Formats: sequence, C-alpha cells, structure tokens
Amino acid sequence: RRLPLFAKDARFHLINVASPQNGLLIPEVSAFGAPALSSEEFEKEQREPFFKIAKPFENYMQEKDHEVVEALLTGDPAAQISMYAQEHNLSLMVMGTHGGSSLRIMMLGSVTMSVASQTKLPMLLVHHDDPTLLRDLSKEE
Repeated sequence: RRLPLFAKDARFHLINVASPQNGLLIPEVSAFGAPALSSEEFEKEQREPFFKIAKPFENYMQEKDHEVVEALLTGDPAAQISMYAQEHNLSLMVMGTHGGSSLRIMMLGSVTMSVASQTKLPMLLVHHDDPTLLRDLSKEE
C-alpha cells in the first residue's frame, strides 16, 4: 500500500505576482501607434501563463480533496511572495529554478534567489520546464 504524499489537511497556495503597469505606458497609445493595453488587459496578459499551468494542478489537487488557494498579487514578485509566505505561515515553498528569460535573470536576478534570501522557509527548488509535468501527476497513481 502506498502512503499519501501529502497530509489529508494539506493546503496549497498558488501564488502569482503581476507587475503593475508603470507610468511609461500611456493607456491610449502604444509606441507602435496601435492602441495600448489598459491596466486590466496588461494584468490579464501577465497572468495567462500562470492560469494555463496552475489550473490543471489546482484541479488535480482538488480531486484529491486538498484545499487550493489562488493568491493573485501585484508588485515586486520576490517581496510579495516572501510577505505572503510569512503572513500565511506557509510551511514549505516550492519554486522553479527558472521562469524568466536568461537576460532578465542576468540583469535583475532570479525571483527564486531573491525569495530564498528574504525568507527562512524551507524551499524545494524544481528544475523542470516541461509543461507535461502536471499531466504526468495523474499517471503516478
């Protein structure tokens, strides 16, 4: 008999942080002369990749009777994630080893590295960028 991987009352917080639309973007005009995105459209576009990946995981965990909380935050990702983890007394942070472009990471640093330096939480770093990973979860049982 296999033991469950998570406790019966495990709760999962799926955290996404969108960058606020800065003052450099004027809502009515883009640099290319086409209409620019509104603040709402700008945020929606940033969150789409999160929902694409998070929804299958959320559905899978809910099927296993685990509570899933979506935390949609705005601001500096490392600071927001660290504050959220502390405020909600999370017990483990699972983050990817990369998620942005190599150039962005070189110039700004990794969000994961920043969170690791700002929190005392145990962290599980996942080095996997294969989108089929979540689909493969259901085949484990």
